[in-house]
Amino acid sequence: MRACTLGAATLLAGGACATPAPAKPAHAAALTAPKLSPVAMSHKLWRQGTRTAKLASKPTPVGVTFSFGLNTHATITLTFAGTVSGRKVKASLTFARGHAGLNKISFEGRLSPSRMLGPGHYTVTIVARNSAGEARAPGLTFTMLRA
Repeated sequence: MRACTLGAATLLAGGACATPAPAKPAHAAALTAPKLSPVAMSHKLWRQGTRTAKLASKPTPVGVTFSFGLNTHATITLTFAGTVSGRKVKASLTFARGHAGLNKISFEGRLSPSRMLGPGHYTVTIVARNSAGEARAPGLTFTMLRA
């Protein structure tokens, strides 16, 4: 008769040893690649505001709200590409706390306390990324007017 010498191994019929499958890690949800559900925006034409972007639960009267669903936690990046006064502009914002379910981001044109998108025509691309992969939504176009 054969003896199993590996910690949690079990002796099977016929003398073979079997080791149980390792337990799933507690952070297994982070190992699922993100999937974006249909992405939407509240307005195609809106006025510039003064506040910085934030994850929001209520739409703002000035600015726009981008909404999308996620199947798992992920880092969200919004990339804005457009033309302002005849020159090309590209900027991005990153949010580390996209969560499973419906997410809303209110945006008034402010990228940081000191940087702001100028009035113009833009396309925003939303990307959800975690350690298991990334999902990219088709771009949404909008026009931002001066405040």
